[in-house]
Amino acid sequence: MMLVIIPMFSQVYYRMGQDLPDLTRRVISLSERFPIALLIISACLVIFLPLYKESPAVMKLRSYITLRLPYIGKSIKLEMQGNFCRMMSLLSSTGVPMLDALELVSDSMQLHDYKSAFEDIRRNVKCG
Repeated sequence: MMLVIIPMFSQVYYRMGQDLPDLTRRVISLSERFPIALLIISACLVIFLPLYKESPAVMKLRSYITLRLPYIGKSIKLEMQGNFCRMMSLLSSTGVPMLDALELVSDSMQLHDYKSAFEDIRRNVKCG
């Protein structure tokens, strides 16, 4: 919208020779600078995301965004819960102690929300 529609409207207003309201001028000005801002943001993500992908803040943000995606987030939640049940069943059937099994499950989770939740569960089970 910022790249196509707003510039089209601005050309129509310029051809008509009408004075634009202040807010409209600001939106048009923003749309003219939008490609440059998008390019700068994309470059920063490409450069800095690999450097900080293991930091807790980036992991929390990635988990937050992933779990709140429409349709995809729900299927990812169900997959994580299924993986938990499958792993706990397998580990308990082989005789692995509960605390060790919870630690293994926690380490195998890739999303920060689930990893921290299982670490909390393990800590609570350990403390009684």
